[in-house]
This record gives sequence, structure tokens and C-alpha cells, in this order.
Amino acid sequence: MQAPTTCRRRTRHPAAALLLTTILGGCALLPVEGERPSTDPAPESTATQADGAAAEADDAQAGDARTQELQIAHSETAEQERITALLAHGHEPLEADRLGYYMDVLGARLRQELAGLPVAIEHRDRGIRLALSAAASADDQGQALTVIGRLLDEFRASLVTVTALGPAASTTASSQADPKARALAAGHALAQTGIGAERLVLRSRPQPAAAGTSSSEAASQLELLIQPLATS
Repeated sequence: MQAPTTCRRRTRHPAAALLLTTILGGCALLPVEGERPSTDPAPESTATQADGAAAEADDAQAGDARTQELQIAHSETAEQERITALLAHGHEPLEADRLGYYMDVLGARLRQELAGLPVAIEHRDRGIRLALSAAASADDQGQALTVIGRLLDEFRASLVTVTALGPAASTTASSQADPKARALAAGHALAQTGIGAERLVLRSRPQPAAAGTSSSEAASQLELLIQPLATS
């Protein structure tokens, strides 16, 4: 009797197949050198550059607008006229019970931040008088005006009169000595710190040069009078 035929089937090796699949799949996951994402920052778009240039232009125009209205006042009532105009345009005045405290705090801040600079500070009636020494260097005077302007931009309920005292323009060739030019320059410096031209009154008062000093060597002395913005 013939023995039954035995059919042999190929024996599969699942572990080997799995290993081969893993290796092949892993190769597909490896990063290709040429396809690595770039880590360099994207170049700035033309639109972004244009926006930045436009913003700078707007800032420059704003600075010009703050200073282009500056001019020397000739009326003796210019300060009162300016206060009336400020109140009419919505500037909030100080209440009577806050006025003294407001100016005391401003005076204390000025003394603190101007310490070491050639500026004399004194209270005068309801206001504060600042005198910048004519003998001070241009750098010191510029620094003092920057500090004063920054504080007055914070204490906005105030009007500032800038008076330059010095030889008349006809007697000197120096713009540093010409009181009109000096007052305008100081006004521009204050306006650049943020003070609007409507809060500045500029005056020039020519006077003879000090004894022993030639008009070409003289420099204008600056005086600033800060007055509170009040209805009375």
C-alpha cells in the first residue's frame, strides 16, 4: 500500500521579514542631505522694508511739525494768550488744590535730575525759574535741555517761556551769542524731546556784553520760566 504523499511547504521566517521591513522603512526616514530645511532667516520682504522707511519718514515729519511753528514772541501778553489757547483746545488745567503740590513735585524732580549740571533752580511765585549758565559748555547745556524737556513732557500741565539774554545780533557774528538764535535753538531742543510748540513761548532780550568780555566771546544766557496751566 502506497504511503500518502507529504507536501512540504516553504517555511516563512516572520522575524527576518520584520527586520528587513524595519531597515527599509528606517532608510526612508533618514534625512537627505540636500533636502534639509534651511535655518537661515528669511530675507526681509520689500513690503516690510518699505513700511520701516515710511515709519521713519513719519517720525521725521512729526519732529518737523513740532518745531516748524516756533518763533520769537513779541507780545507782552504772549503767555496768557497761549494759556487761553491751550485751554480752548482741550488741555486740562490744574485744579487750585493741586497746583502747589504739582509744582513742588516738579521742582523736586528737576533738582534731582539736574544735579551736577550748571542750572540754577528757584521757585518764583507759582512758577519755577531755571537759569542755565552762559559759561557752561554746549554739551552740558544740551544735556540740561534734554532732561528739562523730558520732565516737562511728563508734567504737561505747564507752559514754558524760554528767554535768551545776550548781545544783539548786530554786535556779534556768533550764533551762540545771538539771543534770538539761541532762544530758537533751545526751543527746538525742547520740542525734540516731545514738548509741543503750543506750550513754548520764546523770547530774546538783547543786553550789553559783560565787562571785560567782547561781544564775539559772549554767549547768551538761557532762562526758562515754567508756569502751571491753570484757569486763574
